[in-house]
Amino acid sequence: MCKLFFSPPFNYYIMRKLQQDTSKISFGFYFVLFLLLWVSCEKIEAPQLDTNELKTRKAVENTLQEGYELWWTANHSPEVALALSVAGDAYGLSIGNFGTLEMGHEPRKAFDNVIGNTIAEIPWFNNLKAVSKANQVIANTEKAFINKGHLASAHFLRGVSWGYLGLIFDKAILSEAQNTTNTNLVFTHYQKVVERAIQELEMAIRLVEESTNFQHTYFNGVMLDKPQFIALTHAYVARFLAQMPRTLDEKRTTNWESVYYHADRGITFNFAPEANGKTWQSYQQYTFAETGSGPFWARVDQRLVAAMDASQPVRYPEASNPSQAALPSKKANSTDARLQSDFIFQERIFFKPELGFWHFSHYQHHRNMTDAIFTGNGKNIGRMPVFLAADVLLLKAEAALELGGTAEAISLINQSARTTRGKWQPLQNRTTSEKIAEAIRYERAIELLGSAPMSLWLDRRRWAERVSTEQMDALGGLQLGTPAHLPVPAKELQVHKIEIYTFGGGKDLLGTQAIIQ
Repeated sequence: MCKLFFSPPFNYYIMRKLQQDTSKISFGFYFVLFLLLWVSCEKIEAPQLDTNELKTRKAVENTLQEGYELWWTANHSPEVALALSVAGDAYGLSIGNFGTLEMGHEPRKAFDNVIGNTIAEIPWFNNLKAVSKANQVIANTEKAFINKGHLASAHFLRGVSWGYLGLIFDKAILSEAQNTTNTNLVFTHYQKVVERAIQELEMAIRLVEESTNFQHTYFNGVMLDKPQFIALTHAYVARFLAQMPRTLDEKRTTNWESVYYHADRGITFNFAPEANGKTWQSYQQYTFAETGSGPFWARVDQRLVAAMDASQPVRYPEASNPSQAALPSKKANSTDARLQSDFIFQERIFFKPELGFWHFSHYQHHRNMTDAIFTGNGKNIGRMPVFLAADVLLLKAEAALELGGTAEAISLINQSARTTRGKWQPLQNRTTSEKIAEAIRYERAIELLGSAPMSLWLDRRRWAERVSTEQMDALGGLQLGTPAHLPVPAKELQVHKIEIYTFGGGKDLLGTQAIIQ
């Protein structure tokens, strides 16, 4: 198979060059293009994974450490988290890096499932590699130097890796073998993948409860004791259950009793590994206003600005379109104190209009400079919050509401950042279920911004029906044509001799029905 594809930073450059007068394009450009074409025509094989036998306790712990680093990269890298956050209208970013231009186009385009597209390849292959590392440890259960703490950590790793494969892709490979590149492996539907992930996480809880002197040290700069590890595991179960649905109809089948059970036992601390500028870094350095990365990084999507200030449009007006009203004011106003504490106004917008006014916004996220949870500045940010206690509280409130517990849902929301940091008035006891649900959506959009990777994409697909570009509301569903999950990467499909398919665009408005590419 031979397909031309350039990694996201090159896509825009190559296309612009090809559109220019060919007489102005240098020989060097065509030479580079030829080399890239030649490389892309080579036989593609999935990465081979380490299957070495584990012979010492140190080898076990090194293998787990490598696995956790792979899992982190798989799900917190800018190539996946930024691209899908732009698709979920959390941020606007109209540059070629990280696939944000590709995933943020309006109207939405189908996902470009070609070999080399890192938006899909990084989460797919790195999660599978992380599973392989966990499998190595679990396969050596009988070794005397492997204790229940090691096994609990391995099952947790396998669970969160499968969990994110189930959240991101329409199907995935479930293998308990050390080598997951076997071409005879079966692809499993995402709902079953998440079910299996939850079984792994529940196994991790049972094992750690039986262990002694347990300490989990595989997240950079974070040591978890037994109660903290158990709470974090419950939290991930609640997240996977609640954010798995691809549509509003699927959301109605969510096991809210289980979500409530696990959220009730989830973390009451903010889970935030430390950045080290190497394997432990994340998309967050490109979404905060002050990170030492220059003035060209992400803006807060205009839909979120409109959520805080209803007088603002949900889509930045196009100067070339006289039917679109101009902004009432570049600066927004809100009774939510977080507009001042978490966001910063920028008069100038550096994005190019020809790449889409829909990326435009005068606001950037600034919380890392004002909130101790998001410590540090510069490229390494310091802490990287990826699961806030506020997230668990909101999952519990949502579950309580879905189960008919409106009074409890109101109480939980009134304990949240809505009143403490936002300085909103508490919800009254007679607040309707619809208003409670709206408050939960608002908190998940504003309070969790910049914490859970791609969270708003995962939430919008399940919150509401899809909306057209012209009829968007601030806290509604995904735009029509937005992929609701990613396909198995073309690189993997070729190994299995499966026809390449994709999601989204004009032929798949819900983003859930596979179309042959």
